[in-house]
Order: sequence, then structure tokens, then C-alpha cells
Amino acid sequence: MKKIFLLVPVLFFALCAGMISAAQVPPQISVSADKTQVHVGDDIGVAVSVSVPQDYELASEDVHKNTLGRFQVRGLKTSEYQDKEKKITVWKYLLTITCYETGKIEFPGLEFMWRVKGGGEWQKLSSKPLTINVESVLSKGASKDIQPLKPKLKLWIKPLLIFLLVLALIIAGLLWFFKFRKAIRNNTPVRETRVPAHIIAYTQLEDIEKDRLIERSLFEEFFNRLSFCLRHYIENRFLLRAPLMSTEEFLERAKKFPELNPEQKGLLEEFLMLSDLVKFARYGSSSREANDSLRAVKDFVEQTKEEPLPEPDKTKKGKTDDF
Repeated sequence: MKKIFLLVPVLFFALCAGMISAAQVPPQISVSADKTQVHVGDDIGVAVSVSVPQDYELASEDVHKNTLGRFQVRGLKTSEYQDKEKKITVWKYLLTITCYETGKIEFPGLEFMWRVKGGGEWQKLSSKPLTINVESVLSKGASKDIQPLKPKLKLWIKPLLIFLLVLALIIAGLLWFFKFRKAIRNNTPVRETRVPAHIIAYTQLEDIEKDRLIERSLFEEFFNRLSFCLRHYIENRFLLRAPLMSTEEFLERAKKFPELNPEQKGLLEEFLMLSDLVKFARYGSSSREANDSLRAVKDFVEQTKEEPLPEPDKTKKGKTDDF
């Protein structure tokens, strides 16, 4: 009997421990917009992040519609990520929407259905709606009536402008001539003095590491600075205005870049989508993800950096006639 009385509490505590270990993180959803004050026809980026336990499945019709409320969907990017530490699956949706009405327009809440894989009843998971303030492209107080044409320039202004333009071209030509005259006389190539794009990127990456943002769990600031570094490196290296493009526009342009191989294009897409989730969807990143992203950006810069120009051979002296 004593053994039975001792066995009952042990079984009770074991059952409780099993129930606690079986508990899972409930499904969660977050929706955010990159801007809530826009003009008619402006693009708005909306980031949606849905996380459920790994043994659940997810379904949604809303994000695949052409219109959401009074907004039109102009683009959609989706991805799926497995977080082994938290034992969850994260679905990421990046939408590009626009609106052609004015006022405070409500972006409707999105609905998702989830259930245990293989069966079970579907349950609803909804997000909160967002309010976007859409303003007219006309300035406040501007008259909508057709305005009269501006008066023509006086007759003497046009010849003066032509004279100034010709004078500026002559001065520019003289400056170019005196700048390169010495190099031409010595028959030596003129070398560029600009700082290479990869040197600037290395300096910015060192500053990011020195600030120890990962150790301080400042993931949003870390991904903001890392994304800024990568986009400006691409602008300086390939003359592509990456900082002024949305992620979707940039990735479309990058697909057509012959200088990048498929692996490098995939690295860009994965990093920029993760960066957008952290910056706009408040996705909780981890130290492992941040370190992997930092390594990936370093590798990308190292693989795509421009090769230095060969040094001129100083042993050969060319002879040229004096001017």
C-alpha cells in the first residue's frame, strides 16, 4: 500500500509535466505598413507575418485577391521560414498596394484559417485593420480652374542663355585640357581617385560590428544599417539606384543583372525580405539570423567587388612631342 501511495504523486507530476511540454505557442499574426500618409496613386508596402506551430497548416484567400477593401494589390511576394529554436513556421507576405481615393481609408483586416496538419476543424486568425491617410496630389487651397499660360520670355533672354551655355562648355573644356595635359605629355594613364565601393562597404560593416548591435539585441537597428550598407554598395558598384527602389522593384531589376549569378541573386532576395520583416513587420529576429545575414553580406561584397586596375609599368618611358 505504501508503494501505491508513493506511486500516485509521481504519476500525477509526470502527467502535469507532459501536459506542459505539449503546450505550444498559439498562432500569431502581425500586419504593418511602411507608410500611413500617402498621396493618391502612391505605392504602399504592407508586411504580413503569420507564425504557427510546426505541426499546423495555414490557408488564406485574402492576400491573393486583386483588391483588398478600397485598395488595389499591385504586387505580392511570399516566403516560408522554419524557426527550429521556437518550433514554429513563419509565413511572410509582402504586398504592394495603392489607392485612388482620398481621405482616411481603412485597409481591412486579413483572415487566415489554421488547423492541425492532417485533420481537425479550421479555426480563424484575423489581423487588425490599418488606417491609411490618402491625400490629393493638389496642394491645399489650390484652385482647380485652368490657369492662363505664363508670359513668354523677353526676346533678349534666349540669346543670353545660349551665350552662357557656350561659355560654360568652353570653360569646362579648358579645365579638362589642363587637368590631363601632364598625363598626356608623359604618356601615362590617368587613374581614378574615387574610393572603391567595396572599401566603403567594408568600413560600414566594421562600424556595425564595433557597435555590438547583435549582442545588445538591437536587431531592428542592425538590419536597418546592414540593409543601408548593402543597397549603397550596389548603387556604387553597379550604378543601380537601389536606395531609391522598393524591395520588389530592386529584386526585379537584379534578376536581369548579368554580373550576378543565381546564388547571389537568391542571397539578395532572402536577405532583403528578412530585413523588411524585421523593419516593417516587427519580426523578432535572433542572434543566429543576424550573424548569418552579416556573413552573407560580407561574402556578397567579397564576391562582387571590382578588380583593381593594373599598375603602370614605370620602367617604360614613352616619348611624346611637346605641345
